[in-house]
Amino acid sequence: MLKSRSLQRFYIIILIIWSMTYMVTSCSLRRPVHDVRSFKNLLDYQGDTSSHWIRIRQDTAWGFLHAEGKWIIPPQFDWAMDFSDGHALVRKDTHYGYIRTDGKRLGKLRYEDAFPFSQGLAPVKHRGRYGVINDKGRWVVSPRYELVLPFTHNRALVVRNGLSGFIDKEGKEVVPPSYDDATPFKDGLAIVRRDGIFGLIDSMGKEVVPPIHKSIVTLDNGGYRITDKYGRVGETGANGGLRFEVVYEQLLEAYESIRLFQREGKYGFADTTGKMIADAIYTDAGVFSEGRAAVKLQDKWGYIDRSGHLVIAYQFKGHFEQGKYWRMRFQEHRAWVRHADETLLIDTTGRVIARTDYDLPYQFYANRALVGKSTGKYTVQYGYVDRTGRLVIPMEHDGGRSFNDHGIAWITKRDDLSSTSYFIDTSGYLLDGKAYRDLNTFGSRYIYNDRMQEKDFFDARTAKAIDFPYTNIYRNQGMDERYFFIQADSGTGLMDTAMRIIIPPKYRTVESLYRNRAVVGDEEKYGYCDDKGRTIIPLIYDKASYFRYAVTEVQQRYQYRRVESMGRETGPINTIWKHGVIDIEGKVVVPIRYQGIRIDNENNRIIAKDSASYDVYDMHGRLLSAGEYEYVGGFYYGNRSSIRKNGKVGAVDYLFRELCPPIYDRIGTFYAEDMAWVVNEGKIGYLNKDYEIKIPLIYEDGDIFVMGMAKVKLHGEEMYVDGEGKRVYPDEQTILERDKAIEKIKNAVPEFSS
Repeated sequence: MLKSRSLQRFYIIILIIWSMTYMVTSCSLRRPVHDVRSFKNLLDYQGDTSSHWIRIRQDTAWGFLHAEGKWIIPPQFDWAMDFSDGHALVRKDTHYGYIRTDGKRLGKLRYEDAFPFSQGLAPVKHRGRYGVINDKGRWVVSPRYELVLPFTHNRALVVRNGLSGFIDKEGKEVVPPSYDDATPFKDGLAIVRRDGIFGLIDSMGKEVVPPIHKSIVTLDNGGYRITDKYGRVGETGANGGLRFEVVYEQLLEAYESIRLFQREGKYGFADTTGKMIADAIYTDAGVFSEGRAAVKLQDKWGYIDRSGHLVIAYQFKGHFEQGKYWRMRFQEHRAWVRHADETLLIDTTGRVIARTDYDLPYQFYANRALVGKSTGKYTVQYGYVDRTGRLVIPMEHDGGRSFNDHGIAWITKRDDLSSTSYFIDTSGYLLDGKAYRDLNTFGSRYIYNDRMQEKDFFDARTAKAIDFPYTNIYRNQGMDERYFFIQADSGTGLMDTAMRIIIPPKYRTVESLYRNRAVVGDEEKYGYCDDKGRTIIPLIYDKASYFRYAVTEVQQRYQYRRVESMGRETGPINTIWKHGVIDIEGKVVVPIRYQGIRIDNENNRIIAKDSASYDVYDMHGRLLSAGEYEYVGGFYYGNRSSIRKNGKVGAVDYLFRELCPPIYDRIGTFYAEDMAWVVNEGKIGYLNKDYEIKIPLIYEDGDIFVMGMAKVKLHGEEMYVDGEGKRVYPDEQTILERDKAIEKIKNAVPEFSS
């Protein structure tokens, strides 16, 4: 009986524990919403609908609102993502977890790191290791890896002992970890790296493109661009098959679904699948327009069609200045070509329409072409011709603009102090007779004068002034042509060329969109808006950088006073800046506690400088090297990085395996001949690429190895030595050529003291 009661009590305790666990882990977080309109007015962010839920933010707390407006998961998380594959990734304090579409938690928020669900599975970090859970919260892959990324194409990238491989959805290592690095699968292929060179593998691990190339990058239209160690380029299709062999000096867009390539100094054409249209026989070439491309054979230009057939014979002996070959493109069935000292206007058959002496002809728009003729060393007069070559607007203007599709252009007059512009129609008639300054186009629909104090806006169809509700618009150099900054009394915003407000003008500062994120700032803090003007990353940083890559640097400012022995703060206020890294979702990738950050996107590395040492992370936030070195140079020259420890310099490879112990004062850079100078205690010698001393450290001075030799100084005498350290005697011509080669290698020659 006693045994039976004890057993019964045990089952009761288990039932109570199970019930409490179920209530804690599976209880619903959702609450009813009675006045959704009033509630939405309190929100600082409302995202898009995903799995019937909308991610919301109030101040810095994140939550979710049901799409029907009846339920809410109140803002309570420090960070959250949209629902993905039926689950939303959230973080509170330092713990990550998931919310299900029924509003319940998927277990506790107990993971140290986590990624979104994909293909029914999610990578999570538990007790310092990554594993994979399913949609029930159960382990599919126990936590045994240093990193696991989300599944794509039924494969997840994993890292073990620093090496990368791939598992399938059952956890089987389909590609055992053996590569130095890899990317997730895209279009059935993954980029892999080994010893600083790259290849492509398929989902079964077969090396479709062997890892022998200098770089491989994904293309926006599918496929990959490959560059070999000689700088030659090629491309694969989405399935990894080569559509362009890795033999070309250049691969360029030639428009009309045609590629222009250069091989052994000659140009040719192919379609986008790599099928040859014209072999590399041309000494120069342009791009296609209206089914024609200008090509040069020996010293004469002609035109080919999209099949590679010669349709205008090689006959034009001359060319426009370098980079101005667009003048030879057809527009409205007309093109300009140079022949001897003339500029000819031709049609698509090659028939000469007009012979002219214009120096600066432009393409045709609205049956008009702007043309210019030099009248002095620094002066040009402009007019307009029609498609017959007849001058219809006299050559009496100091500048001009090509006509738009609506038959509107402007001409410019200059005096000693300024220039003014006037709108004209295709007959040359002044549309309003008013003078404007600094006219510019705003997309295809509008024109504006780009002056701070005299902002006017015009309809590009009529050149008539229209109301513009902002005090200023402007663009920065290098900015996406689709966007303009706008200013109003309320602040600065962003607008596109269709006059759609992207970011409302309410911020002190706004930067352009990169990766659908724009830096915005008020009087105190910075954050990020998306292309719908929503503050997707709250304004909580003291400095923020644009998203050049999928991660970016942010900074926080800390102020303090010196504390006396009695605990009283005294003296001036000191300011220190702490640097860190976030991703485009606002997740902290590298803690905001460093003195400086360098992001090496090409090599998947983030180098973080602390007060006395360096930490190195990958782009996912995985710590690779923790404070072991006083300095880490970066992997900009191959698969190695210089490091410094106890004041001495050495080198490590991509996985931080020591290639050269830190025992030298300085080590130079390895160039094409795989020799680098090394300095210790004022003496110079040379290492080979395996960091073996090839030439002893006996010299007082020395430069880099070029053309199989280096110039050194021994006992005050300058001499040349070869790769074995033997003295050689180059002639004057060789020395001159070598000096020129060194000039091309910027910052390569160090200055040493004896």
